[in-house]
Amino acid sequence: SYLTNYVEGENRGAGLERHEFVHIDCPLDDDSGFFVLGKMSEDELHLTGFRVPKRHTLYVPADCIHSNDYLKGTWRTMLSDETNIDHVFLKRKTKENGENKLQSFTFSLAF
Repeated sequence: SYLTNYVEGENRGAGLERHEFVHIDCPLDDDSGFFVLGKMSEDELHLTGFRVPKRHTLYVPADCIHSNDYLKGTWRTMLSDETNIDHVFLKRKTKENGENKLQSFTFSLAF
């Protein structure tokens, strides 16, 4: 699955992406997870997550900050074969043995 292959595991984690191509996404299952959209407002990043109803299509414009990391089930996606994707991992600052560390975000929500 996308979650197993691209989010979970060593040197992976939750992230955000943007790219110069548009894509459309359509869930085929009722339990399809959450689509995350982001927007920069001055120095702040605002995020929202929402469910896309089964067989409804979401249009994601070029350069839109978003994440596929919380999608579940089967989706139909149409996108370019352009491979330039600006991807960042979400990290948070923690202290471990008195030292600052960057730790990947993890979520344990019952979807």
